[in-house]
Amino acid sequence: MGRYQFTPALIQETLTDELSLTRRVRLHARIAETLETLYGAEVEAHAAELAYHFAQAEAVTGTEKLVHYSLLAGDRAVTLRAYEGALAHFQRGLTARGAALTGLEPAKDEEAAALLSGLGHAQM
Repeated sequence: MGRYQFTPALIQETLTDELSLTRRVRLHARIAETLETLYGAEVEAHAAELAYHFAQAEAVTGTEKLVHYSLLAGDRAVTLRAYEGALAHFQRGLTARGAALTGLEPAKDEEAAALLSGLGHAQM
């Protein structure tokens, strides 16, 4: 008897295409907050995943957690010598931080310094 098998990526792409932008943003926000709670003390090991979901949900969740997890993910990538990934994480954090400066959430100077330092370190 023949069997059909669908790859998770194809299913995810199809479902994502069916969601409105607003619904997708809210869904990413729920996923980010749920994963953050679920990971608890292990949150640093999953910083890249959390940064991704908070980036997708930035319109709903703001930039604070996006910047925080981007910094953690960048630091972890540097530790693992994954410099291209580190650059992407630090740049995403800096971009979000810049948006926060023009919005209502002032970003912390220490965080900006850490992001810039990490970006420089990853480029060496």
